[in-house]
Amino acid sequence: MRLKMMVDGLQDFVNPNQAHMEIVAKFALPDPGLFWRLQVVTKMAGYRLSTQKLQDICDIYLDTKDDRLFAAGYTCRRRILPTGMSMIVTNLNKPEGPVHHRQKLEVALAAALPLARWPESPARELVLKLSGQQPLAPLFKIQLTRLVRVLQGHDQLLAELKLDRVSLIVNDEEQVYHELEVELLSSVPGQIMTDLIGCLQNEWYLPLEPRSKFQRALELLEWISGDKTMNG
Repeated sequence: MRLKMMVDGLQDFVNPNQAHMEIVAKFALPDPGLFWRLQVVTKMAGYRLSTQKLQDICDIYLDTKDDRLFAAGYTCRRRILPTGMSMIVTNLNKPEGPVHHRQKLEVALAAALPLARWPESPARELVLKLSGQQPLAPLFKIQLTRLVRVLQGHDQLLAELKLDRVSLIVNDEEQVYHELEVELLSSVPGQIMTDLIGCLQNEWYLPLEPRSKFQRALELLEWISGDKTMNG
């Protein structure tokens, strides 16, 4: 019962106005059957999995007219959920082996506001510095239908498994695909991630996906317009 209450209240512990280091492994799901099977499996790497929670997420990525945030190695997105809105700033570090380490700064908003009117926060301070206080404009939109399952130890929540149906929307083009993100929860030993990666590669035969959703959307934008260059 205690673990169930922790699972149900997991999102309540995330402070949207603080920095957070994400430790994530990403896998492609080329077979729709795998997407379904991962929704119903009850154990992974010897640990229990919770029932799934549905999240509808709309991410609108923004940058200055001359792409100052991207040039500095950051992305900025407006995240819209049924429960509210926030701005998320993330660095674009390359993954270390199969694992992505991403610093995430987030600030909650009551409405879609220009940068100068964001609440005082590390996210606002960083974007003001990177942008030179230039206005932000939309690049593209990513629509997610996300099913979240929590990996549970004996008396601890270990990781989130996020099954995503991803819709990249760039101009009038749309690209749809499925992927799995595994995110290690705070203070959980890295060996848990190693165990999960081993299970998903050796038992589920899932290929790693080194690209972020932003990078995949940018590739689609390049294909459409040919006016951007990816640097990794």
